[in-house]
Amino acid sequence: MFGYDIESMFEGERVFIEVKTTRHAFWTDFFLTSNERAKMKELGERYWLYRVSELSRENNEAKLSIFRGQSAIEEYFVLEPSAYRFRKR
Repeated sequence: MFGYDIESMFEGERVFIEVKTTRHAFWTDFFLTSNERAKMKELGERYWLYRVSELSRENNEAKLSIFRGQSAIEEYFVLEPSAYRFRKR
């Protein structure tokens, strides 16, 4: 609904954080909803991505990478459409 998971403050500015987690390596593909993508476009540099990878529930460990803003996200990742919905005309 919101297009992000956490609303926070950083250096007096409101930022909006989306968290994406996998148990696999950093470069493992993950998905962004169309709503999340639209929110990233709307918020630009105030839309941050927290990429949690190598999550191990057994060891309570994970790796965190933080991307501050749409430009940082798009520097590291290519967003590709991956699904289409069919609905009645």
